[in-house]
Amino acid sequence: MKMKLWLILAAWTLTALAAPAQAVSPEDQQLLAEGPACVRALPELAQWSIDFSYTSPAAPNEPLRPKRVVITKSAVLRHVEKVYESGLKGDVWRTGYMEVESRSNQPRLLTRVVAGDAVPDFPELDWVSAKNFVGVRTEGDRKCLVFQEERFTEFHGSLGMAVAFIDAEKRLPVGYRFLNEIRRYTISPAPPATLTMPAEFAAAGKAMLNHIEKTTPHLSAP
Repeated sequence: MKMKLWLILAAWTLTALAAPAQAVSPEDQQLLAEGPACVRALPELAQWSIDFSYTSPAAPNEPLRPKRVVITKSAVLRHVEKVYESGLKGDVWRTGYMEVESRSNQPRLLTRVVAGDAVPDFPELDWVSAKNFVGVRTEGDRKCLVFQEERFTEFHGSLGMAVAFIDAEKRLPVGYRFLNEIRRYTISPAPPATLTMPAEFAAAGKAMLNHIEKTTPHLSAP
């Protein structure tokens, strides 16, 4: 099934751009309406993986491209294990406004400030809605809701077509394509216990936030 879905997603953008828009059948609309949401959030304790494929080689100066990512969620704490195309590995812990990463080619931990606790499980699918639903496709033993939208930015105009396959029953992602990147999703059993950030990562993140606090000017009351 994975290979078949990869081939479909690889060819989908050109087909979608060339084909005239068609009305969604009443049967497909009914299947969409049976679920509470187009894409539902996972429980507070959950794990899923994303396998990445690409339709073209990486450019010489292109940033590292992931090959596989495993994400474990424990309330507001996230643990992300990355394997890049080059074989490089990354281990990321994130909570609140801090993200700390170790990489197999770096002797020190990398720290970053990020945007708060409200991180969606699938931020790349925030555009998916009933407005861009285009029909149903059966893949293996699963019926998938298919969503399609041309993505834009204010300064660059059209970026290209995005397409997402969502399991019709579970309302969780199966596949996604945007530009030359294809993602395949696997939802795993939840971990047996809540996560705790390793002490070394927590200390590095706290040191970063303390440094920012000490070096950021504070406005005094008039």
